[in-house]
Amino acid sequence: MSDDSCILCNETEFNMSPLERGGACCLPCQPWVGHINNVYKPHPIIAALKRIGYANPSSIRKLARDIHLQESDMTRSLGFCTFFLPEKGPENDKHWRRMMQQISLQQSLGWGTMMNKQVDLDDDTLEVMMDHIQSLGVNRLPKSNRQKERLANLIGGAFGQDAKDAIVARILQWNTPRDFFGDEGALSLSFRWLKEIVNGLDHNRVWFVENGIMIIGTSGNVYEIIPSRRRPLYRVTLPECGSGVCLNSISSDGPFGDVLVDLVLALYNDELSAQRIPLLEAVLPKPSPSMMVLSDAQCASCAREMIDGDFPTNPNLAPRSIADPTLCKTCNAGCSLPEGADQPEDD
Repeated sequence: MSDDSCILCNETEFNMSPLERGGACCLPCQPWVGHINNVYKPHPIIAALKRIGYANPSSIRKLARDIHLQESDMTRSLGFCTFFLPEKGPENDKHWRRMMQQISLQQSLGWGTMMNKQVDLDDDTLEVMMDHIQSLGVNRLPKSNRQKERLANLIGGAFGQDAKDAIVARILQWNTPRDFFGDEGALSLSFRWLKEIVNGLDHNRVWFVENGIMIIGTSGNVYEIIPSRRRPLYRVTLPECGSGVCLNSISSDGPFGDVLVDLVLALYNDELSAQRIPLLEAVLPKPSPSMMVLSDAQCASCAREMIDGDFPTNPNLAPRSIADPTLCKTCNAGCSLPEGADQPEDD
């Protein structure tokens, strides 16, 4: 990202605004730039990874993401991973032993090699290493000193960087929040997608403003999407009536720009969206009886169904006037409805 590009979408526009903490932001992204601090702030796991030697966690994050993409669905379904360990990690020393044996086999580490390279650790160093490992999201550490020492040597890199990466990437699967495995560039990409969608719609019905995004739905309702400090980190308001509508995006786990795209499209086509979103349907304008659209077969005055004939036996049917085809003969003559007929407003 260049110094003159938007800190959120990584694009450069003519209306860039400098930020107090440095960098700049374009108008469409400006209301949402605080979202980086609220949601995409440095993950606690990043700090834990740095403590065990990953100054730049990108490589280990990618390795962990690859495992997550390949195995997470199956692991959640079965309750255990491909190492036959519980989904949330080892629960006893037997599980730890199985895991370290699997890592050794994957990395072609023979017993003799491991014995020659293993470093004897004093109690204080071992305790510090266990604290570092637990900060990666480990629920239960090994109980035996032999297992602890073997694990500490693996994490410390005594058996090589590949073996260290393999076990750390596996540990990260257990209790690390799912957003850690997201694409690091997904946020910027999602906001570029948001700008593309808004710019591709009718500019008279959707546009960016300093506070967020304004949308005029097909119903004529005016909506504004603005940032919020509370989940889901946005609010949908109807500024003309001073109220709001509670809408939670289906894709709330995705990059935030994608969430906003879903909202924009749903509100832009609010009448169609309301068919599957009851809370949105509740705020749509309701047609008044006086604005009722009648079909060609209904009298424009009494709304009875008209027939091309005389003397209907049903009083709710009326013969069409030849003089004025939009009225029945009764209304065209200025007469009242026959007894027993229902007025539309009586319903």
